Amino acid sequence: MSLDNGEEQIKSVDDVLDTICQRVDVEKRFNIQISRTNIVERGLLQWQRQKKNSPTATLKVTFFGEARVDTGALRKEFLTEMVAGIEGRFFEGPQHQRSPRYSLTDFDSGLYRTVGEILAVSLAQGGPAPAFFSPWSYSYLCSGQINPTVLNSDAVADVQLRVLIEQVELSTEHSIEGLSDEICNCGYTGVISVRNKESIVRAIILHAVLRLQPMLEQLREGLQLYDLLLLIRKYPDICQPLFVPGEDVKVNAEFVMASIIPQLSDKGTTRHQVELEMINFIQDLLYEAEAEDHEEDEDGPRPITPARFLQWITGQGHIPLLPSEKNTSTLRTRT
Repeated sequence: MSLDNGEEQIKSVDDVLDTICQRVDVEKRFNIQISRTNIVERGLLQWQRQKKNSPTATLKVTFFGEARVDTGALRKEFLTEMVAGIEGRFFEGPQHQRSPRYSLTDFDSGLYRTVGEILAVSLAQGGPAPAFFSPWSYSYLCSGQINPTVLNSDAVADVQLRVLIEQVELSTEHSIEGLSDEICNCGYTGVISVRNKESIVRAIILHAVLRLQPMLEQLREGLQLYDLLLLIRKYPDICQPLFVPGEDVKVNAEFVMASIIPQLSDKGTTRHQVELEMINFIQDLLYEAEAEDHEEDEDGPRPITPARFLQWITGQGHIPLLPSEKNTSTLRTRT
């Protein structure tokens, strides 16, 4: 990042992250005190209740019943849980290509603005990137406009509307009449017949996307923290990897093991041998967990993965984003 006539020159994702990181008000604190039960909902509620300080201040997290002082690990743990929870709670669609969920209730509560603020804080203060946006929804964040000419059925995230599109495409002259109410509710005003399937599907696609504008506008309001939205608008291509899935950079067993620097006892001692066996056990556990295809049960215990193991020992389950943390991400452990 260089300066030209006093203006920041952004040339990479690292420059974007450096810029917003420097805009965090380190002299003030934005305090979140919550329990570990239902972190996402409680976190959203407590976030909205903070009136004294802006979330541009340094985020400090306290979990009830825990005496630990937040030196950064609790903040990263909180942001990791919140970003993952936000993806599941407020977005829908194919994995890692999400669009906002249509909810006037959440819109009326200002929750999408809060979501935008949390995503901005996550990027500026060491949390994970919200790299799950669909291309069209990210494009809206950049421009504030929807370009109908680039929309197709892939832009439809709502399950019911996707089913309706499929029903229309497979319909006959007789069966399409039974879909009249659903089609009309999508704003289609033409003749409902199989000859007009293409126009009907087009109306459903536009209905599915255009009704999400209020939620996207609230997201943009939240992303104004640290002037992040201005950077997104000015450098859309550079900022895109932070919001739209691209290269797979998820935590794997190799990354975790490379990040661990065990502090071993003197060679030749019994303790040294036990410690080596423990390291071997952890390595085997992580690689075996990575090889397994986990099917998660929302009501059951979450399976071990390299990312969750990393979060357990460091507070964050993602590869560090901030340039200042990339070269200091090793973990010294005493076995």
